[in-house]
Amino acid sequence: MRNADRVHPEWQRREVGESVFLHPAFGIEVSTFEPGKSIVLEGWGAFVVDPVDGRTTRVILRSRTARGLAMLYDVLGVEISHFIMERRMLEGIKERTERNTNAGNASMDGKVVLVTGGTGGIGKDIAEGLASMGAHVVVVGRDQSKGEDAAAEIRARSGNEALELMVADLSSQAEVHTLATEFEASHDRLDVLVNNAGALYARRFETTEGIEGTLMVNHLAPVLLTNLLLLMLQRSTPSRIVNVSSWSHRRAKLDLDDLQMKEHYSASAAYSRAKLINLLWTYELARRLEDTGVAVNLADPGGASTDMTRSDAMPWIFRTINRLGQRVMTTEKAARVSIHLASSPEVEGVNGAYFDNKGKRIKSSKASYDEEARKRIWEVSTGLAKLDRSLPVYEAE
Repeated sequence: MRNADRVHPEWQRREVGESVFLHPAFGIEVSTFEPGKSIVLEGWGAFVVDPVDGRTTRVILRSRTARGLAMLYDVLGVEISHFIMERRMLEGIKERTERNTNAGNASMDGKVVLVTGGTGGIGKDIAEGLASMGAHVVVVGRDQSKGEDAAAEIRARSGNEALELMVADLSSQAEVHTLATEFEASHDRLDVLVNNAGALYARRFETTEGIEGTLMVNHLAPVLLTNLLLLMLQRSTPSRIVNVSSWSHRRAKLDLDDLQMKEHYSASAAYSRAKLINLLWTYELARRLEDTGVAVNLADPGGASTDMTRSDAMPWIFRTINRLGQRVMTTEKAARVSIHLASSPEVEGVNGAYFDNKGKRIKSSKASYDEEARKRIWEVSTGLAKLDRSLPVYEAE
């Protein structure tokens, strides 16, 4: 059978059950996907991967019925031309479809994962990715109705019914305590804790406990939840903690005498500072967790267009970039590094490392390696969260 080679630029990221549209009113369903080889289009054919060089890949349509396609194109007035796409776009296709086709991945079977901020944005894609690999995922959101809708969508997309929703407002220390208590009461283990939830506030406000809101959600909530669940993580070793960081920590200016920005508050500065503070605390946590079987690492998701980054709290230039870049700066891409750190055997035993959005271990900012600042942040954080300065230690019976 002779096949005509054609490439269509719209066929960049498709999954089983989705449609490839040659025209707004006409679509061909993707019936099967063979990672790295081909996507079969129901009734017509497949496109295959043809590497051009080390950086680019040609995506080629191989038609089963060249005549039929030609007739279809004539009717629709669609001209199919060769299209060269970057390899990283291809990797996005492969990764997302492999999540669906390999839902029973043994590496996460039986694992229990808790993802904060898991009902929207990057956290939702983290939860979906891990659920697709067979994990029992518990997502945390602050809105019951939104959370139920998100949980139903994740179950449907991942094919994994073992997904739970827990509701908590992480700006409240009391609710973080309740969340930890309820999780311990309903689960006997915790293999991975993903501290993903984040917040950006246009105006400064203090929580009921008197903590600046940005610092509370982005830093103290992970500090408190991690400490409260640490004994459970120790009982489940080897276990992992993934703290979602941000490139913005690199432009933060740390004022140890005004961590809550009571003077000269700005939303973006408060967010950047909170991420740097959490980074310093995480490095100190990693040092204290050495040889415990619990590892903590940091995930930098890179740029992603989310409700938060498109909100009025962002500087207009960043807000504009994120609104214009919604199709490119996807949360699915941003979630990959956290999924990698939560599940990959490649990072087993790695502790206290910073990873970029491609899963590469890199250095964080120079300020994040200040040992004196780490110690000071540890002391201040435990004080604000009303925790013991030493970590809880699990002693096997």
